[in-house]
Amino acid sequence: MLLKDSISNEQSRYRTQEINTVYQLAEKDRQIARQNNLRNILIALFLFLLLSLGFLYNRYRLQQRNRYQQELNRQQNEMFNAISLAQEQERKRIAQDIHDSLGSVLSAAKLKMIEAKESKPELTTDEKFLSGIGLLDEASAELRNISHNIMPATLSKLGLIPALKNLCEKVISHKGLQVRFIAHDFENRADEQTEITIYRIVLELINNVVKHAAASRATVQLVKYPDYINITVEDNGRGFDTAKTADEKKGIGLGSVAARVDYLKGKMDIDSMPGKGTTVVVDIPLAS
Repeated sequence: MLLKDSISNEQSRYRTQEINTVYQLAEKDRQIARQNNLRNILIALFLFLLLSLGFLYNRYRLQQRNRYQQELNRQQNEMFNAISLAQEQERKRIAQDIHDSLGSVLSAAKLKMIEAKESKPELTTDEKFLSGIGLLDEASAELRNISHNIMPATLSKLGLIPALKNLCEKVISHKGLQVRFIAHDFENRADEQTEITIYRIVLELINNVVKHAAASRATVQLVKYPDYINITVEDNGRGFDTAKTADEKKGIGLGSVAARVDYLKGKMDIDSMPGKGTTVVVDIPLAS
């Protein structure tokens, strides 16, 4: 009986030890699993932190690049504004000097020759004398054309629309290109710098038609809306491939137009195909 109790107690102790061992092993496995989970969480948090820092750094660099580009664009616009303003002031001064100085000299020379003809009637039949008066007239007319091209007097005195109408009439008379000019709702004038810049834009677009389009007809249309001015220059010429590079477009004279449009914070759209003519649409916002 004592032997059976001893064996039973021994088996109980063995089972208890075995249970304790299994429990300890299970607890150790659970601790290892918790440690692994904690390590994985820490690794995931570290990776997330690295990714977040990388994203924030890239975003910061992108913002810095955008700010730098905006500042560069602002400086370029200010520089173009200053250069354009200085050029227009210099154009106006040169045109005035040409008109006042050379124009006066040519007029005085012609008056002297007329006086000489009146004092010496025989000069009325002198071919060289008459040729000289004719050359003076040609020089005066050429002087007026040069002065007008530098700074049209019509633009400063009468405004944008009369100046553009006069420009289109000159193109018709000198180049043989039929130009139709249309303007709507221009009761009031814009500021001087805006008018000058729009005049230069239209002048450059018409010059492009004359030089590159080989067109027989063109239409220049200006429409003034409450917030912006719409400019459309259309021709029936040879056209070009708008998918070509910007450098090629600059080669046909659109670079300076784009710069002036950017200066006025406008936008330009070009619709053209080889053999189908070209339409250039420019929208210029008006200062509020």
